[in-house]
Amino acid sequence: MSYLPIPGYEGYYEVNKLGQVRSIDRIIIGVDGKAYPRKGRLLIPSIMKNIGYLSVSLWKDNKGSTQYVHRLVAQVHIPNPNNLLEVNHIDGVKTNPNVENLE
Repeated sequence: MSYLPIPGYEGYYEVNKLGQVRSIDRIIIGVDGKAYPRKGRLLIPSIMKNIGYLSVSLWKDNKGSTQYVHRLVAQVHIPNPNNLLEVNHIDGVKTNPNVENLE
């Protein structure tokens, strides 16, 4: 399954059509100013307790951001020429971020 870069996090994170989000192998600069290799890995999403959507934390420039997995999949894999603001789960299951289940 091919992964594509997440806009705004190119070189840091990618997402595939199944909703798997992974970080990319990269070099980070520590607080001591030294360069350290960071091995990429598959991120394990959390379920947002109050609303039930899967989310992941993405980091860039020492700033974290919580992102919904279904929105990342839609942003990267579904054309949106009308700039619609919502993503719908076709089967109604909020924990199913597969691109085939989103519109």
